Amino acid sequence: MHVPQIGFTALAWRGLPPPGQRPPAMFMAALRWYRETAGALLPAGGIVGQAAPARLLMRRGVPGDAAGATATVDMTLEAVSQLFFTLAGILLLILGRGDADGVAGFALTRLGVAPAGAAAMVAVQRRLPLTLLERLLARLARRFPAVRPVACCGTAWPG
Repeated sequence: MHVPQIGFTALAWRGLPPPGQRPPAMFMAALRWYRETAGALLPAGGIVGQAAPARLLMRRGVPGDAAGATATVDMTLEAVSQLFFTLAGILLLILGRGDADGVAGFALTRLGVAPAGAAAMVAVQRRLPLTLLERLLARLARRFPAVRPVACCGTAWPG
């Protein structure tokens, strides 16, 4: 059941870079698999699981800004689509079981936060000036040269 999900999300992610920079579908599927594996197994998995595929895309020839942007859009779309699947699950729970135990009310009140969180995630990505984050990353790259993008694929670091 998980393999088709990875395949379809890889195809969707593959559609984000410009046509001349799109890696093969199997490479994108491997990146999705890698992202989920790194996110689950590594100590700082949430961060590494998101950053590593962008770096691997850069190695494949996608410019750094496009690689990071497509990885961010992919992660955002995944989170928003997960919200809809969760809503569908709660609806099926209510229809199949009724609300005898108050489970539906409990789930719906807790889920009320999710749309606000998804909207905030999209809004922050679209409206927040990221210069502070860029300065922090540039400072880290000066202190730890191995994390500079030039160390992996020869691209220049902004700032």
